[in-house]
Amino acid sequence: MSAASLYVVRTDHGINVLTKNSLSFTDTYVDIRKWKSDDLPDHRELVDRLIAKDRKDLLAEVPGVVEEAEKGKSSKHHKHSHHDDIAVDE
Repeated sequence: MSAASLYVVRTDHGINVLTKNSLSFTDTYVDIRKWKSDDLPDHRELVDRLIAKDRKDLLAEVPGVVEEAEKGKSSKHHKHSHHDDIAVDE
């Protein structure tokens, strides 16, 4: 069940783990190495969480994603805390 509380995000630079806002198995493991801005609508909660946790850097290599994410992010205010984020370099 603990996997339902985490996002595991694969990038060109390694694997990053961050907590979800709520339990779900949606996007528990996501490989964003080949993402394009067209992928954003299918992963809205993950993208919003990356922005809320100040981890837009994970999306920086995806063409147009940071701009689209900022434009479409939810109006909810989130606490910024890195204590529950883990980066694993390969």
